[in-house]
Amino acid sequence: MSKHVGIGFVLAVLASLAVSGCSSATNAGGASSGASGSGGTSSGSGTSGSSSSSGGASGGVPVQDIAEVEPNNGPDLAGMQNLGVIDGSKTLKLTGRLSTGGTDGKNYTGDFDGFAFEITQAGGTLTPNIDWTGSADVDVVLYNASLTPIAADATATTKPITKGGPIPVGKYAMVLFSKDQAADWTMTLSFTTGAAGSSSGTSGTSGTSGTSGTTGGTDCIDPAKLTGGYWQKTRGGLEEIRFKDGGGVDYGSALPPSGTIWDTGTWELSCPTLTTKLNTQSSITFTVRGTSLIDNAGTAWVRCEPISNGECF
Repeated sequence: MSKHVGIGFVLAVLASLAVSGCSSATNAGGASSGASGSGGTSSGSGTSGSSSSSGGASGGVPVQDIAEVEPNNGPDLAGMQNLGVIDGSKTLKLTGRLSTGGTDGKNYTGDFDGFAFEITQAGGTLTPNIDWTGSADVDVVLYNASLTPIAADATATTKPITKGGPIPVGKYAMVLFSKDQAADWTMTLSFTTGAAGSSSGTSGTSGTSGTSGTTGGTDCIDPAKLTGGYWQKTRGGLEEIRFKDGGGVDYGSALPPSGTIWDTGTWELSCPTLTTKLNTQSSITFTVRGTSLIDNAGTAWVRCEPISNGECF
């Protein structure tokens, strides 16, 4: 993979499809009344695969087997395979194949497997378990109904992917892709309710490290999360911003060590608004939405965590 080709570039393609994500797996926006939730108004239902019930999962919850049905790659929820309502009455076990994978250094060129579903019960937690054959670099992104990425796991070839979190009522899409090669995969989705799905909406304690907690129904973000790593624009190339401790900003294309800083400036957070004032270019005003930043043009920016060689996964 080319340096600084992060998951953010996928949204530029799923804007062909308009979709993407970044960073390690997080919760689905902190299960609170002011979380990103359903967003948008996408409607319709995609193809539903053949299914059967088998045995009981732990705790006596039955498992429903579902086979992937193509085409299921969007470009909206109606163009993805429809799983219907996910609740605590059953665990879904899906099987399928990413027929191709890979990038051209900037854009994703492989197969997407997308699944639309709905959460109708408040205060719940969605837990995936995604595994695959071989050494493919398979990743997954969770989107709300407006196709804003709200959680993702893009940790190279680490498998299985098992991190979940609280999820508000709404419509969602789970999208799988491979950054290098084809792979047969299995995905289980379990929904549970309980203390982990607290809906108080006061401090985001039910989220992962308070990343997207809310106060009085307003999306906000912990400044420590804002300044850890950097933020990548999900459409239009590798445009990036690094918010630094102390209020400084670096803005550029594929930021150093492998890229270029175009401008510098300052940032100020007054939730849900994040104002970025640049020295020579137009200021950018962001709105915090779940685990993403939405700029004044309506484009999502996602948080990335570079490793020592400058790559972002």
